[in-house]
Amino acid sequence: MPDQHLLKYIELQHKKGIPQDEIITLLLGKGWKAFDIEDAFRFFDARVSPQISSNPEPEGETIDFPSKHTSEIVPHNELEVLYESQHSSPFPDIRNPNLPIEKPPPHHTPPPPAPTLPQQSPEQPLEHKPQQSPTETPPPPPSRELKQPSPLTASEPPPPPQGSTAPSMPRSHSKKTSISIVVAVSIALFGGGAALYFGYFSNNSPNHLLLSMYDALQRVNSFSFDGTLAIDYTFQNSSPLDVLPLDNALQLKFDGDIDVTDLNKPTLQFSLDFESSSRGEGVNLLADIRYIHSALYLRAFLDDRILGAFATSTSETLRLLNNQWIAFTTGALYDQYVPNLSPELTNRNLVAEHLNAHPFIRATRLFSPEEINGAMSHHVGFMFDSKIFQDFLLSFENLTEEDRVETEDVVAYVETLDALHGELWIGKLDFLPRKVTFDIPLPVESLEFTPSSPAVTSSFLGTLFFNQYNQPVVVERPQTFFTFEQIFTQFFGGIGGFENSLPQSPDDRRLSDLQTIQSDLRNYYEHCGFYPGNADCGSSSYKPISGYNDLVAVLLTTSSLGIVNVPRDPSSRQSYLYAVSPDGQHYLLGAVLDDPLHPLLDSDLDDGLIPGGLESYTGDLVTCNDELGIYCLSD
Repeated sequence: MPDQHLLKYIELQHKKGIPQDEIITLLLGKGWKAFDIEDAFRFFDARVSPQISSNPEPEGETIDFPSKHTSEIVPHNELEVLYESQHSSPFPDIRNPNLPIEKPPPHHTPPPPAPTLPQQSPEQPLEHKPQQSPTETPPPPPSRELKQPSPLTASEPPPPPQGSTAPSMPRSHSKKTSISIVVAVSIALFGGGAALYFGYFSNNSPNHLLLSMYDALQRVNSFSFDGTLAIDYTFQNSSPLDVLPLDNALQLKFDGDIDVTDLNKPTLQFSLDFESSSRGEGVNLLADIRYIHSALYLRAFLDDRILGAFATSTSETLRLLNNQWIAFTTGALYDQYVPNLSPELTNRNLVAEHLNAHPFIRATRLFSPEEINGAMSHHVGFMFDSKIFQDFLLSFENLTEEDRVETEDVVAYVETLDALHGELWIGKLDFLPRKVTFDIPLPVESLEFTPSSPAVTSSFLGTLFFNQYNQPVVVERPQTFFTFEQIFTQFFGGIGGFENSLPQSPDDRRLSDLQTIQSDLRNYYEHCGFYPGNADCGSSSYKPISGYNDLVAVLLTTSSLGIVNVPRDPSSRQSYLYAVSPDGQHYLLGAVLDDPLHPLLDSDLDDGLIPGGLESYTGDLVTCNDELGIYCLSD
């Protein structure tokens, strides 16, 4: 902002006719700096020029507005009175009354001579009357020789303004103003530039850290995790209903390992401890889950409070199942639903591309680094953007109409996560997530029991830790378990029949094992293009193996499958049976049952139904004769 005294003087002299270069010369002679004068004229141009066309000149007067401003020197006191009578200035008067009007020129720079003006009659001083205006007669030309004013003493007042002098240069205000402007601009440029750099270009910016994490996650095939999920809800005011607890909490502690080398068939082991507390009383549920390719194994432990909530007969049945493994074969579900999915939903790289294009997790803040499980980690605050997540879900163009409807249903549900926010810890060396916490406020309406029913506040809280990235995941199949079909049959057959089925019979174990082996064979075929006959499934040559023992070795040594356990017959006196066609495109799998009258022998594969004939297969399976109790399956 230019000096207000200087600006007032220039604006008033705009009506007087003195050329701009003469005013500049005179002001330089009075000690004004060139950049202050230039700044004042530039500011004056910007403010006055738009008013030229909108303010017609008074009739009878002619005022020229050349390309360079003209002005007339007016005494300082007259300039102030005239300006205040014609304008209402938005700027405060910053003049220091204790400073002299004139300032001697610097010693090192002699003032340039002022040009001679046309001879005019001197201008009479103006009285301090708001309605008066100066005469239009310009003053005589200023003297080329500037006189040094006598120094002031403490008792001497400042000299009165002279009629033909320009406004004097303040001694310190202009310098302070200039320094302030320079400092402010420097801070703005440096601070803004630094914010721009650290916000968008720095490798440690929150958004860049998230992008680096997305990129690192694409190379993850396995990891371990543990954490806690909780739902806290509180009744905000007292209620006459004793059945309503004041504070409640649902808490789930968990840990596990997962291998997603093949997204279609992940390997997972998962343990959880569920606890519900109400007024100091708790309910506990422990569970273990193992998922190996297409077989799911579940074991649960229920406490007496949960078991007591069921009817007597059901409770007794559940007690027999308590802490027992139950096997669910998911191969049929996989065959039914997975082939119908869009290729974009099962292609890992394509999913990653869509994710990078729609970052629905946005960084909001960068905290100080912390050490998580021995690894120094960046600490980032984040929020969930449901709109971008909707775009992410709908960005898969090859979805079928049925899939799209299901996706849109998910989108409607995801909108409830819009308030999700949390914090994320990202490893400094590998940019992989080490810890995440989140909080989702859950809107819960007031209970409609009575007019005085309390309002409920609730939130979903989570804390997760991640480690052991890309380390081998070993998931062992349970040695004994019940099949889901067996439980379903025995459950409706009564408690007596169910008790008679405990422990699991060897034949039931064999039938369940064959389903597990079939899942492994299907996985091998998808990786290699043929059924097991060579441990190196990338080999161009194919050599059939001799039997089930060779099959076990092949499945365990093919590292890309991640298989660590292959079932064996529960009896040490016999083995499961395996045979394969010469081209490796078909197989036979069998087990010798203890009960030759087992009802499932009526629905298995018999000798006369084998494609190409049994004699064309190589292995240790030589017959599927039901009379010998041999149960057979094929691809």
